[in-house]
Amino acid sequence: MTSHEMNQADYKVVSELPGNDSCVDCGAKHPEWGSISFGILFCASCSGGHRGLGTHISRVRSIKMDSWTDAQVERMKRGGNHQCQEFLKSHAMDFDRKSIRDRYDSPAADLYKSVLDARIAGTPEPTELPVRSRPTPPNNSATGGGGVKRKMEGFGSSPPPQQRHDGKGMKIGALLAKIFCCFRCCFEPERQIEGGVVGP
Repeated sequence: MTSHEMNQADYKVVSELPGNDSCVDCGAKHPEWGSISFGILFCASCSGGHRGLGTHISRVRSIKMDSWTDAQVERMKRGGNHQCQEFLKSHAMDFDRKSIRDRYDSPAADLYKSVLDARIAGTPEPTELPVRSRPTPPNNSATGGGGVKRKMEGFGSSPPPQQRHDGKGMKIGALLAKIFCCFRCCFEPERQIEGGVVGP
């Protein structure tokens, strides 16, 4: 697909959609950035919040500096700030109190994108909120990333050796003690004490 700058005629159509004279998120006038995913316009400041969501949630383009395909321009024409806001509000979202992530990374936002897809394709519009899979728990070396605690392996993880307390061990200890005593008696030098010499 070829891409090109959004021409003046297309920009006029997009900018005149209800709500598109101001940023969909903060209300700043004359927004010059857009989300292809939602067909909405926002200011340069809020564009950073949309970029932070990732392109799988919100694909961001500059109206004046980036190139657009015909399909992307058509999606912007089918969208609009007021339309998107009202749709999300109709699905129990307190739009004005939500962060950018809470607004657009939500089941209601997923449904809205599917509705835009259907309108462009000319197919029946979905009406049920998509069911999201449970988020993957964060990776952890102790749990193996799956939330199940595993026994640690490697240096320092083995238990100390057990002491032997059987009869054989005690006999060996007594024998060693006797050998040491004999060694002292045979080789210890004579010691001088009061009035004489004392042998071993």
